[in-house]
Amino acid sequence: MSQSLKPKIPTISSLKSFLNYKEVRAFLDVISYTEGAQYDTLYGGSTFTGNYHPNKRITKWGITSTAAGRYQFLFKTWNEVQQILNLEDFSPKNQDIAAVYLIYKRGAIPDILAGRLKEACEKLSYEWASLPPARYGQGVKTIQDITNRFKTYLKKYSNYSDLCILITIAAIPFLIFSK
Repeated sequence: MSQSLKPKIPTISSLKSFLNYKEVRAFLDVISYTEGAQYDTLYGGSTFTGNYHPNKRITKWGITSTAAGRYQFLFKTWNEVQQILNLEDFSPKNQDIAAVYLIYKRGAIPDILAGRLKEACEKLSYEWASLPPARYGQGVKTIQDITNRFKTYLKKYSNYSDLCILITIAAIPFLIFSK
């Protein structure tokens, strides 16, 4: 593949900037809800400690998985994303950045920002088995449930994007006139 045809890898700062959007934050909450996980959750519901992906194979409900963290990253997926983005550890901050990277990679950021949740789930169900249309035969939430949760989570962040914009605007004079 020629250099010009390779997909561009976003910078950490550009991925972090997506976290300033309430829609992206709300959708990350949706993924956590559908996966039934928090930052320290192993596949099956037990927990782990430390800032590393535990790479622990767990069999539950007839499925063996190494999934861990808030977004239930498989060890193989985490390793790939960690190397691409040069992430130091499996901290909550880096789990969020890695999840945003996977959303970006699948082209779902515009869908999430526009509230096109069905389209976003179609793209992201290759990364997260709990999203419809249930590509991997695991339990999955309905698009109606996802939509309702997304709206609830959006309310939690209702002033989030506006606050980020105000802070940025307030900082502009200092950025322009400071030496």
